[in-house]
Amino acid sequence: MNKGFSDQIIKEVTKAINGGDNGLSERINFTNWTKEFIKYDEECINK
Repeated sequence: MNKGFSDQIIKEVTKAINGGDNGLSERINFTNWTKEFIKYDEECINK
């Protein structure tokens, strides 16, 4: 999380966990939804 939540970072994490791009689009969509839900960009003080 220290590197942020860009699509490229999510892709790197997905490859590290899954060994490939399996489920990448779902992971990106869910991560972006979660960021909005917890108001990460607006309220997180520990970015």
